[in-house]
Amino acid sequence: MFLGISSMQKTSFPMVYALDLLSKAIMKQDHDGPLCDLFFFFLSNIFRTHMEEEGGYDRIHVEPGDKELASEAVTHLSDEVLQASASLSATWPHAFQGFDLNKLELDSYTLTEVLRLYLISSSCRPRPEDRVWRYQHRGSYMVYDDTPLKLCIDHPHLVQKLSKVSVYSLKPDEKLSFLMCLLHQLLSYVTPRDFLDETWEHLQQAKQAFRDDKWAEKRREKEAIAERIRWKGEQNALEKQARQKVLEEKLRRSELGLPEPEEDAHR
Repeated sequence: MFLGISSMQKTSFPMVYALDLLSKAIMKQDHDGPLCDLFFFFLSNIFRTHMEEEGGYDRIHVEPGDKELASEAVTHLSDEVLQASASLSATWPHAFQGFDLNKLELDSYTLTEVLRLYLISSSCRPRPEDRVWRYQHRGSYMVYDDTPLKLCIDHPHLVQKLSKVSVYSLKPDEKLSFLMCLLHQLLSYVTPRDFLDETWEHLQQAKQAFRDDKWAEKRREKEAIAERIRWKGEQNALEKQARQKVLEEKLRRSELGLPEPEEDAHR
């Protein structure tokens, strides 16, 4: 799956991200290594796609009762409670740092906090018109379809861990959990899915063209073999006719008592 978004990948990586490099990324604790590049790739493309499709974090819809609803998140989880909590979290970067989440400086030192803020605010409440568009174009998308939200519900200790240690210090399986979460979230948007659908269609067309070319080449080979057999048969027939004529000529001369013609001395 990491090789599926190749056109986006080319904007971040100079070469295909092979599995051995992925293995090194999650095994090492390198602030400037391939793990950092992977998180940059996913977060930057998620922010860009979210901006293109849903207007980014400028279109967060916060309602007056969200603070009261968010306080219920400890004991009661519902669509409204989860979205209220995420919507308030999405306003924190602008309230305390002066920038929306997608405009915060993203580098190897801020990555852990940006990742944490994204995970807890990903399921923020969209505007009514965006909610309809999301439902229609993202496959009946609902709040529980949000992959970061699922991670926060199923593995809350992982998200809480980001507030204490950097993402580079996590265990390999924990790093992979975050990467897979971002991957699935990116694939939930329309643009990457359309790209993958088009790529799949082009792949099928290329395979069919290859099969057609292969069949045509086999047909040409068979026709060439048949032509060689036909030509060889014609040559054999001509040689047979020539030998038959020689024999007939010898027989005619023998019946008439004529001498055999002298062979050409220059042969």
